Amino acid sequence: MLPAAAVRAAVNPYSFLTEALNNPIPRGQQPNSSAPLMTMLLPLAALRHDNQLFQLRELGLPADCQQWQHQPAHSVLWIREGAGRCEMAAGAAPFAARTLLFCPPHQPFRLLPAEGTTLRGVALHFGLDFCCPESGAADDSELLFRAAAGPVVLHVDAAAEAALAHVVAMLREELLRPALAQDDMLRAYLRILLIRASRLRQEQVAATWCGSPVPLVLQQLEKLIEQHYHQKHTSADYADLLNLTPKTLAKLVRVHYRRTLTEVIQARIVLEAKRLLFWTNKSVKEIAFALGFNDPYYFSRFFKNTTSLAPQQYRRAAGARRLPGVPA
Repeated sequence: MLPAAAVRAAVNPYSFLTEALNNPIPRGQQPNSSAPLMTMLLPLAALRHDNQLFQLRELGLPADCQQWQHQPAHSVLWIREGAGRCEMAAGAAPFAARTLLFCPPHQPFRLLPAEGTTLRGVALHFGLDFCCPESGAADDSELLFRAAAGPVVLHVDAAAEAALAHVVAMLREELLRPALAQDDMLRAYLRILLIRASRLRQEQVAATWCGSPVPLVLQQLEKLIEQHYHQKHTSADYADLLNLTPKTLAKLVRVHYRRTLTEVIQARIVLEAKRLLFWTNKSVKEIAFALGFNDPYYFSRFFKNTTSLAPQQYRRAAGARRLPGVPA
């Protein structure tokens, strides 16, 4: 005989959430980390146009996210149980239970659970319209989705977990009970989540560096690379923007990233090239010009030296769907 909760879920898939909302956690009480999570996909169909996309779903199926995901949206993965490895085109990182993972849009990623473990948690996917800060807003949430450095991984302590559980519950309620200005409410709750995560990131970076000001310089560097990688390709370009000597900046980057600044810049360029090869029908020549290369043949050599594949080979290997007649 099926458990009563399963019967209720079969009749009303929203029964678990309804019970949770009708019986909120008392103030001061920690949420039960082993409580069941939602098992249905919750797309906000009314907002799925242009860049407006918002989905909340459970992670927990045995094969969930083990295959490469190609989300056209920002992804926040809250791992509540299990451990493993998150792989992206730009790099990989291990994770454990009570972890937040951040993956940028259009960058394939997958979760590989450790042997004998099952991942349980929540996946949040949202489009560009939901993550753009208000004009003039001062926060570093965009650094959570730094495409060139691999997945950002944050440890979630008990206090942060309680706050995160509350925000996720509010997002679920808003998705299931649409009302006036629903997109504004979702955007507001999402901003709270991202700001809290940004604060958590700052705390953990500061702890790693014992209060050193170096991370601030590298955060500025990350922002500059994101803004200018289409045109500026040399270490000297970014040293000038930061008013540092190339030698000083190179030393800081090598200590923090364990690779050279040139490699960091090239990794961001290649990552965008891969995205354009996979997601668009642009020719290699068009992609080369878009990334600041005046000579498409030089771009092809650069891409092959970095990835061991020519652009055309990568496009075929990645299985990109191009429109008929588009030149390679």
